[in-house]
Amino acid sequence: MNAFQFIFQYIKRHKVQYTLGIITLFVVDFANIFIPKLTGVITDGLTAHSLDWSGVKLNLFYLFLLGLLLAVGRFFWRYFLFGASRSIEKELRNDMFSHLEKMDVEYYNEHKTGDLMARFINDLQAVRTLVGMNVISTFDATVMLLLVLWQMMTYVSPKLTGVAVLPLILIIFGD
Repeated sequence: MNAFQFIFQYIKRHKVQYTLGIITLFVVDFANIFIPKLTGVITDGLTAHSLDWSGVKLNLFYLFLLGLLLAVGRFFWRYFLFGASRSIEKELRNDMFSHLEKMDVEYYNEHKTGDLMARFINDLQAVRTLVGMNVISTFDATVMLLLVLWQMMTYVSPKLTGVAVLPLILIIFGD
């Protein structure tokens, strides 16, 4: 069994938390794309004198609701995803400890206790980062990139979007 298969058995136990966290993260990412649109409506409306004070207040209220949705959504995706990663860390720590309880005395004569404790602390923190923050970063970066590109192609220009993305492609494959 390789390392990812080993970790995946723990992730499967928390699939509901991961699913809820990823759905909430998607909702937050999707809501994020409306902030520039609303601020653009306000700015363009004030510049063109086509938006009165009641329109500004309405759009500011929408921004407030959007901010509230983002705050609540960020709380919940952190609760679900970081909670799952902390639970996995706890389960791994308990499993490792129960395994160490079964080891012979000779094992402890050959391996220093400080080294074992360092593995418990450092390696488990790395696993928590893998099943927590790395999942968030990968999903968030991918979804936000796709949503922003969609917004740029829809509201600006597909040609300009292609020109703007070209350096990103070169950066990915260049070194």
